Amino acid sequence: MHHDHDHEPSSSPTAPWDTDLGGDVLAITVRRNDDHATTIVLDGELDLHGADALATALGDLLDSRPTAIAVDAAGVAFMDSSGLKTLLQVRRDAAVAGIDLRLVAASAAVRRVIDMAGLGDLFPTP
Repeated sequence: MHHDHDHEPSSSPTAPWDTDLGGDVLAITVRRNDDHATTIVLDGELDLHGADALATALGDLLDSRPTAIAVDAAGVAFMDSSGLKTLLQVRRDAAVAGIDLRLVAASAAVRRVIDMAGLGDLFPTP
């Protein structure tokens, strides 16, 4: 006997890494300090989708000419090469604009990707 409902596609995501299907998104919180320094707090997954959002947020932030940007990535549960590429790109853009961009906190997931890429000297954390 044939049961159609046995072969229906599941409505829940089968790939946990697919953020389009309800995975963790990257929350970006911007805190501007009185001295024009700015802290960006990241929470969630810094994958391709999160990297695009971060690039946009940091691009807008660079346009406002803060004196320094502190990136707090302690809440990042996952980061891949696209997230690392975005951090490198934004760090370079900030340097060109004369703005100091530092990683002030990093989760184990972020630290692992940075260290595997051999970029610990570019992104030292306290």
